[in-house]
Amino acid sequence: MEILEEKPISCAEVKEELSNKKSDDNFRISKTKEYLDMFTHISKRESDELYKKLEEAGIPRMKEALIIKLIDLLPEDEEGVKILVESYNVSISSQNIKKIVDVIKEFKEKHNIKAKT
Repeated sequence: MEILEEKPISCAEVKEELSNKKSDDNFRISKTKEYLDMFTHISKRESDELYKKLEEAGIPRMKEALIIKLIDLLPEDEEGVKILVESYNVSISSQNIKKIVDVIKEFKEKHNIKAKT
């Protein structure tokens, strides 16, 4: 088997893809669906919308993998965003980190997504 392309995808996209699969026959699919049902609180359409907004924010050096992780985790504050940014070995200014937080907060308010506990 040869890997032709690697592309990060959000949990919402995985959840949508797996919704078409029959999980009765496959333990891994079943467990993955169970996990995604517990931790994925937005749809693929909402995920795509947030991706576009984060991309349009025009933040330099923000890679696709980081955007996907921001969408999956929806950090609540600047500290949460900083932790993710640091884990991707990217340097983003405090001003741009605040911009990311503002985009995510606006998105969560628009779609009535509550803080995670």
